[in-house]
Amino acid sequence: MKICTLAAAVALTGCAAATGGASRTVPTPCPAGVQIPGGAPWRLVRGDGFTFCVPPSWRPAGPVPSPGADAQVWRGGDGTLHWSPGPLRTSTRTVTVMRREGDPLPRSETRRFSEVIDGSPAELWSNRYGEKRFTGAEWTRPRPVHFTGESESAATAALQLDVYRTVRFTRP
Repeated sequence: MKICTLAAAVALTGCAAATGGASRTVPTPCPAGVQIPGGAPWRLVRGDGFTFCVPPSWRPAGPVPSPGADAQVWRGGDGTLHWSPGPLRTSTRTVTVMRREGDPLPRSETRRFSEVIDGSPAELWSNRYGEKRFTGAEWTRPRPVHFTGESESAATAALQLDVYRTVRFTRP
């Protein structure tokens, strides 16, 4: 029997090892070489027929859709990012805004643009309504896939767009 009397982080590691707890896997570094200035390399995430990279502090938070793929939902900073195979189904989202009479409505911005990412055309967007930000990217070839993201800050929204730019499709 092991005695766990060290600092909390060391103690938890020691207890997990003593009880045969789950082992931690080392994330695969991003092959695109993406890195936050002064930070660690980004980690590789596997999708269905493609890969992408996320900052090292981001964590999986959703289902794993198939063997060989990683989670479809990732949390990082003040935001959430979701990927899904297939075309994006257009949906309308209702936002309720409470404001005092006479106060202006929250500011909103909509920005859509096209980029070629990994040799394939992609439609990207970065929208803001009040303090909530919505980002996304969609590819129709070489296979349909889309990403959507939500965040509270411009910095996290910009990071989500950078994540979309790391998409690499697996070629047969």
